[in-house]
Amino acid sequence: TDMVAGEDFFLSHRIFVAYDQRKLYFTYSGGPVFDLGLPSSDWRHARAAAKARPHASVKAAADARGGIRYGQCGLAYAAQHEFRHALADLGRACRLEPRNAKCLYRLGTVFWQDSQPAAALRDFSAAIRLNPNDLKAHLARAQLQVARKDWPNPAAKAAAFTEVKADLDTVERLLPPESDVRLALSGLYDDIG
Repeated sequence: TDMVAGEDFFLSHRIFVAYDQRKLYFTYSGGPVFDLGLPSSDWRHARAAAKARPHASVKAAADARGGIRYGQCGLAYAAQHEFRHALADLGRACRLEPRNAKCLYRLGTVFWQDSQPAAALRDFSAAIRLNPNDLKAHLARAQLQVARKDWPNPAAKAAAFTEVKADLDTVERLLPPESDVRLALSGLYDDIG
């Protein structure tokens, strides 16, 4: 039989394929896997009630593993567009691992999805300070600045676009010659003039 799974399924579950057993295994942490007739509000309320009385051992285990567990939960919430929970978990992950540039980049992307560009810009910049060769953070910061429409004055826009050009130059330097991202880069260069 065939099965179709969406991208968010792969973000929120670990998939194990046992070819010799002809089986597919995946992790499951509650909530509906497929629509089994339970209204979405019912399982959300049940999950919220369970979160209101979390077990100390689960929290201690997550803290012991650093921010990995919180980061994974945050990404799963972001895939479900539950940004408040995603930001809380990713924020906790970044506090547990303050030198993790990937964590800050991911937090920035969720802030951006949640229409909080100032916070996203802050986290992208922090990720770049920790890892100056973080291609994704440079590109995201450039795209965020180019998309901005509420400039206080032309001088602020010109200063920001100077930083955008520096980000784009860094991305261009880090990209392999055959990368498809170069097409997006050319569009961003056109946008900044």
